[in-house]
Amino acid sequence: MGFSQIEAQYVAFDKGTNWSYDDTKTDLGVLWRASDYDYSTWKTGNAPLGYGDPVTTTTANGLITAYFIKEFTVDASQLSDEVELGIMRDDGIVVYLNGEEIVRNNMPSGEITYNTWSSTTIDGGNESVYNLFMIPKAKFANGNNRIAIELHNRGASSSDLRIDAYLKNPVIVT
Repeated sequence: MGFSQIEAQYVAFDKGTNWSYDDTKTDLGVLWRASDYDYSTWKTGNAPLGYGDPVTTTTANGLITAYFIKEFTVDASQLSDEVELGIMRDDGIVVYLNGEEIVRNNMPSGEITYNTWSSTTIDGGNESVYNLFMIPKAKFANGNNRIAIELHNRGASSSDLRIDAYLKNPVIVT
């Protein structure tokens, strides 16, 4: 009989943690995603963030786009070759790590602006699913990092918007 072993996990940040966010219904352009952008006046709250669904922190209703930033520190020696980014999103996301786009999900190709709607509506049980994305270790700085997420709604009459995320080494079973 063989043994199963689960590799110890390194978690950079977990579900339900604190994020800074802007829900002012203002187009922030592209500067907000830069690693040196000053977001010190933004609101903060624990995820899941949004409105209309079970959320921990409620944002403004009727948003086209909301912006979220989290600072975190990594010890690069503890990262696997690919790191698991799990995101629960309703509806579409574009994710930036240290100013570089690393994930686009349920969003059209090409330029994304404040007024870009998501590609489809996420509803029912799919609103609670953590979508998994593998991010190469090389994308992370050893030490301080910043993840920036723009969350896009599907339409002006949408009754909800929600996001939560985590970042960790994937579970390896041998």
